[in-house]
Amino acid sequence: MRNLNIMNRNGVTQDTLCLRWHSICLCQRLYVFRILTLSLFLILYAW
Repeated sequence: MRNLNIMNRNGVTQDTLCLRWHSICLCQRLYVFRILTLSLFLILYAW
């Protein structure tokens, strides 16, 4: 029973880490997308 509890806790921490990593990836993706759109807009504007 005790061992199971430790395993469960470990699974929960892994899940939270996964979620955090996913949100970081999503933020980076949005950031890159924003930079790309901004650069494209600047190029078109300078044209």
